[in-house]
Amino acid sequence: MADSADPRAVTVALQKGGVGKTTVAINVAERLHARGHDVLLVDLDQQGNATEGVGLGDHYEADANLGDVWDPDSDVEITDLVRETEWMDVVPSHRDLDEVENQLRTSAYGVTRIRNYVVDPLLGDEYDYIVVDSPPSIGPLSDSALVGTQNVLVPLKMREASISGFQRMVEQQLQPLRDEGGIDVRVLALVPNILEGDGEEKRIIRDIEDSPWADRLPAFARSEMFDGSPGPGLRKRVAFGRAYREGEPLAAYDSDNDQLPRLDELADVVERGGVDA
Repeated sequence: MADSADPRAVTVALQKGGVGKTTVAINVAERLHARGHDVLLVDLDQQGNATEGVGLGDHYEADANLGDVWDPDSDVEITDLVRETEWMDVVPSHRDLDEVENQLRTSAYGVTRIRNYVVDPLLGDEYDYIVVDSPPSIGPLSDSALVGTQNVLVPLKMREASISGFQRMVEQQLQPLRDEGGIDVRVLALVPNILEGDGEEKRIIRDIEDSPWADRLPAFARSEMFDGSPGPGLRKRVAFGRAYREGEPLAAYDSDNDQLPRLDELADVVERGGVDA
């Protein structure tokens, strides 16, 4: 394991699909690995997109899944689910994650399962960083991911539907976890994603800068970047989709891509524990 004074787990989440959540999770995990860290990517999204995106689609129908790890009648351990890639280790998604989520819904302390059975056994001893790709909806798996990591990166398209999804996440998930469970999940960064360069994007970024969340915008995502090229945020690039289809992170597919420095900035945010930490 690389020297890491402060091992950290982080969930990539938004309660709205189509915002590039999986792209951020895969590539931040890869950039952390590129810095010499031992990294585990955990795919909790029932659709298995992160699993496909790192070339492990065949494991979507494996014999064991997370439900077996916390089943008292099973001898499956979390390390039995881990698969290696050249960029990071991965706990793949599974076709039965919907059933696992239903079990959590009716289980006592279900919200603590990711912390007790994934994060606590592995973070610091086996891995410097654990990156969780969360389901795109509020539910037991998503709650358990946030409780388990207590840090979140929030990818946002610069559209009202995406901003509304973040507001719902704060009001229906983050705030109740804090008020009712005493669990303060830190928003490490808001990540404007898939930007193409239009007036609506500019308006929403400036709205964020005028909000209490302004200090969660990384330097590459701020409105002052409109004065240069390629503009603020993670930009829309064909290479992201092509890398996904090849089952590899962006850096493996296109090592000269102009978005890699911005992904490095996000890795830096995770290392520091926040944009201005």
